Amino acid sequence: MKKWLIVLLAVLVLFVSGCPESIVSDIYDELLVNAPFLPNSGGTIGPFVPFERSQGIYGMLYIDTVERNNNAFTEGTYFEVGLWFATPQSIGATSYTLQYSSDGEIFQTFQGSEGDLTTGSATQDNFSISPGATYYYRLAIAGGEFDGWYSNSVYAPYTDVDTYWGGYSYNADMANSDPPVMVPYVGNARVISMTANTLEAGFAQIDYTPTYQWYRLNPMTFEMVEITGATGTTYTTTNADAGYHLLVRGTGNETTVGGFQQMLDGWDILIGNKSYAVDADLDGFYLVLEHAVSGLSADDFVLYEYDFVTEIAITSLTAVEGHVGMYRIDATIPAEEQGIILESTSDFWTLKGRDPDMPEEHPWYQHLPIVL
Repeated sequence: MKKWLIVLLAVLVLFVSGCPESIVSDIYDELLVNAPFLPNSGGTIGPFVPFERSQGIYGMLYIDTVERNNNAFTEGTYFEVGLWFATPQSIGATSYTLQYSSDGEIFQTFQGSEGDLTTGSATQDNFSISPGATYYYRLAIAGGEFDGWYSNSVYAPYTDVDTYWGGYSYNADMANSDPPVMVPYVGNARVISMTANTLEAGFAQIDYTPTYQWYRLNPMTFEMVEITGATGTTYTTTNADAGYHLLVRGTGNETTVGGFQQMLDGWDILIGNKSYAVDADLDGFYLVLEHAVSGLSADDFVLYEYDFVTEIAITSLTAVEGHVGMYRIDATIPAEEQGIILESTSDFWTLKGRDPDMPEEHPWYQHLPIVL
């Protein structure tokens, strides 16, 4: 393991001394044998466009279920929509008031059993409502930085089929993908299974497989974009999903099963970028990435002391000229430190690092430990 570090350090020294390109090429031939990978051997990723909120709209609202349920004290059933959202407390607001619209343009306040339907506490995260028709919904935000803003709007079509959604199973086990890939890395496969039940006595599960559709959900706007062809129970994430959330919908046929159920995936989706450092000392180090990143800057990283708590300021990041995927990171590291940790701050990709003293088969971390 130490041999390729020495060889790569020799390359860096030659860069500084202005060695002929032919000599650099000869040393790179040696790197092909001894280093885990060469800079940018996986190809460049990016540029990535940061997600942004639309002015006046805070993305946070989605539908959990559109279904029916039995009346509590009388014969018959009622239409029910389950709405989920970020708590008022989590965005610094004091409350939300639910609004509805028949056309998605003109909204009015939704009336509950005691008047305007408003969150009862700063930690409330859902409404369960019984409208009489198909509507769009949104939340009016009160208090805090986003006072006067609205949530994104969602659409809940009416169903009169007497069924309800019995739940789902969902997992992101690394064994779902071949070869196995852990979350949050691109290439991990998610598996969904949903069930529906009758409202008749016994609430029997219905022998029916929903129509599935997977969506990319923008984390800032909550806009849902249908993933073309993603209609099965399993979906394997790709680079195009990086930074988004996944949402999967199971829809009834409005004969056997009515309405739909949605599941919002809580895992990040990030492009894994293998990395290692060379020539690390108290003034900084050289970073080698499997994937060069377009527009990479010091703001894309946080450097920690080995306690993974105390930050060390990065003073500069410079691409090594002529060698895409290699960067010089300068920092003033405390003299007593024997190791440091580099972490990516990107919403789209993440470092994959490994302790150089660990064996080859040891898992790669979602950060880069660097021994000084």
